[in-house]
Amino acid sequence: MFNVDNIYDILNTNFLRPNTLSGAILHEFGKCDSMNDIWTLNTDLHEVLFNLQNVYFYDQEPVYDHGIVIRMHDIFSKEYNNSYYGIDGGLFATSEKNNPKVTAICTKLKLSQWYYFYHAFASLDWFRSIQYMPKVDNIWKGASFINLNNLYTGPRIYRLEFLSKLYKQGLFGEGIISYNINDYSSEIDHNRYLRDKDSVLEFCEKVGNSFRIQSNNYMKDNASAEQEYSIWTSAFWHVVSETCFYEKTLHLTEKVFKPIVARQPFLLLSTPRSLEYLREYGFKTFNKFIDESYDHVTDPELRMQKVVEQLTYICNLTANQKQEMYNDMQSILDYNFNHFYNELENIAWRELVTNFETALEESNNLSCLASYHNNIKQYQTFSEIPIEKRCVFTNKLYSDTSTLSYKLKKILK
Repeated sequence: MFNVDNIYDILNTNFLRPNTLSGAILHEFGKCDSMNDIWTLNTDLHEVLFNLQNVYFYDQEPVYDHGIVIRMHDIFSKEYNNSYYGIDGGLFATSEKNNPKVTAICTKLKLSQWYYFYHAFASLDWFRSIQYMPKVDNIWKGASFINLNNLYTGPRIYRLEFLSKLYKQGLFGEGIISYNINDYSSEIDHNRYLRDKDSVLEFCEKVGNSFRIQSNNYMKDNASAEQEYSIWTSAFWHVVSETCFYEKTLHLTEKVFKPIVARQPFLLLSTPRSLEYLREYGFKTFNKFIDESYDHVTDPELRMQKVVEQLTYICNLTANQKQEMYNDMQSILDYNFNHFYNELENIAWRELVTNFETALEESNNLSCLASYHNNIKQYQTFSEIPIEKRCVFTNKLYSDTSTLSYKLKKILK
């Protein structure tokens, strides 16, 4: 049975090591000050021919601070490749699409992007037991919606702005809502993303304290893996508060799969075209029942307002209308549930393999390492290597016979 905790070992064994690639992963995404912050893959130079290209994994979180990625690259490459090599190329493993920050990083560091859907694998692991839970087929009788929130700092402040709109609209009593407003005043004062500071501040002052319906402790490292099926299914629609909302990126997490495994319809608070992105993996959404044009609205405030309008429509439905809507969408709910458990893993693995092969080819073409490997691997000892081949064919041509000798001697016995 697949366990996401082993995914980097799987990728190392099947992708990095066979292609003589080293890997770098941060122990804590968002922090990189030294090698102590980096977990390494395949850096035992005695067991591989030559590790000149590296794979930098930043695949669990979106890139907010490109400086962290650059520090990871510089620290790791200095430790294992040495700065005077002048090596071009390498791979950047990411779970984001169309993020200009990622594109800028890859351009600057001369890396090729290797996209794969990390959170699909994580969700398949974390939610695997829910497929055996009894189906709750009367969710339309519960609250009109459920909306679970925790972190609200930085760009995730949009969650408080959304809740302030629900509060002003009088929708709080219609749904099951959790929120965290501890020490909110300082965050509101200094948050550069916040559009409607006064409304958010008014909301926080009126509600007074954080309110949590969740039973688990969201301060734990494994919080996202917790299952709260009985809570999710106590409401009709699931309003998903994704990680990204303001950013220019496509990045979905395990949050969007919670309503899918709970057989719920959902509204998605995320970046533009996120519903379209989800449909690319074969899932169906609910444009037959609500207006999903919000998915194409680029202005964050207008996109949020359109979600509020659709939620208001749902809350105003009578009990009979909700039951009729629920009955009409049964085929979609069951389809998404079955597609998640029966098809998504194969789709995600095929995509991962295809994108890896493409990224590796791009990186090899950039760095000319393919020709270097072919030229060098035929020799058994360093002394057999002709002087003109004791070099790396990149931007610089190293003719000094001692430039690479100390590391080659570790590999070529």
